[in-house]
Amino acid sequence: MQVIDFSDVQGITADTTLITADNMIITADATLIFGDAIMKIIPRELVDTVYVTLYNELTRIQGSFSAAAIVDRGYLQFNVPLGGIKEGDSFELTVRRDSFEGELLYRDKAYATVIKDLANYKLNYPDSNGVIVIN
Repeated sequence: MQVIDFSDVQGITADTTLITADNMIITADATLIFGDAIMKIIPRELVDTVYVTLYNELTRIQGSFSAAAIVDRGYLQFNVPLGGIKEGDSFELTVRRDSFEGELLYRDKAYATVIKDLANYKLNYPDSNGVIVIN
């Protein structure tokens, strides 16, 4: 799976959640992503319409949508509405034909990020003290 274009991302908000551990305050920002992203997949079959289910593994909420699909050099391309998805959300992605219970075309994991340089993206990295920081 490859997310291609976040140019339609409109609103980015941040709120702070306080977590206390051993008298330390840690802040976690939740960045909301809106707009549409273009997704390209290599399906089992090329179709004109896809029925997509995204199951958020963190919140255990499932969302479904249908989308028109086009073929681009062997890839099936369609728009994914991003309303309410947060930075760092992890999903089970299922793409079907004909209906949400139709034949399975593609299944994978998806991860939400506003980072555009996906070739050099790291989920976590050590800081100057050798502590792993979740990006």
